[in-house]
Amino acid sequence: GFGEIALPPYLQENVRTVFDFLSKVEIPDNYQPSQFFPLLENWISKERMNYPALAALDIALHDLQGKLLNIPLRRIYNIDDREVPFTAFTLGMSDALTMKQKLEAAKDYHLYKLKMGGGNDAELLSNFRSLTQKPFCVDANRGWDNEDAAALFCDQLKREGCLFVEQPFERTALDKTAALRLKTTLPVILDETVQTVSDVDKVKEYCDGINIKLVKCGGLYPAIQMMAKARAYNLKVFIGCMSEGSCGCGSAAQISGLADWVDLDGPLLIKNDPFAGLQYNDGRIVLNDEPGNGVKPSRDFLNNWH
Repeated sequence: GFGEIALPPYLQENVRTVFDFLSKVEIPDNYQPSQFFPLLENWISKERMNYPALAALDIALHDLQGKLLNIPLRRIYNIDDREVPFTAFTLGMSDALTMKQKLEAAKDYHLYKLKMGGGNDAELLSNFRSLTQKPFCVDANRGWDNEDAAALFCDQLKREGCLFVEQPFERTALDKTAALRLKTTLPVILDETVQTVSDVDKVKEYCDGINIKLVKCGGLYPAIQMMAKARAYNLKVFIGCMSEGSCGCGSAAQISGLADWVDLDGPLLIKNDPFAGLQYNDGRIVLNDEPGNGVKPSRDFLNNWH
């Protein structure tokens, strides 16, 4: 089974802590499919949790389970073969010319994510709308501070066709998030504020939805639990990614049939994808019927790495 780790700085993990965690995890010598859920539960119960490392283990075990049962990973959870939602293509903060070049390169995509929060948000919005009328969402990346100014801008975003705004304020500023929701009808999605299953309980009154990332929550198994809890609270579900390649994003795509929105463009934004087999077509990931997560190690990557 193959898994993948990405290490976003805000999770405060590194190569040393990852290997330290992995060295202490017990894995059966003769793994049997009946051990699948008990083993996942055992890993989650660790006192000192390294979520990126756990995500890689979780993904690898799901991949192995699918291969042993000869089914795609999604069928472990009885997720049907519906189409994956359109994946958002991320547009970083840039000038008008660079944005135009990025949009031309990503013309097959039907939903864009605009990174904002850098002080020139109105200009970014104007540049974007001068180039395309396709739908978009906004990731403020904790960059806003004043809820009144944020509310006015959110109303403008909604008029321009924005679907939602993500993580407008610092991760602990739930009071500002609550105030913003009272002043605008644009849905507010929380990302960094929500990491694990228990966090969903804490934010249910403060947002309209949550961004679930495998690296952040520890893999597919906790992600499925977070989805179920979000639905119980009538929250929207947005599946995102960090800088994973095809393994991480392909595994997340396997459960994306349970999501409202998808942001799994990681493999499109990196030059060193360790895996192959993930395909994009007309702005969405195409699920295959291969057992497990549907990807395999890239021979080109392995050759270059060695």
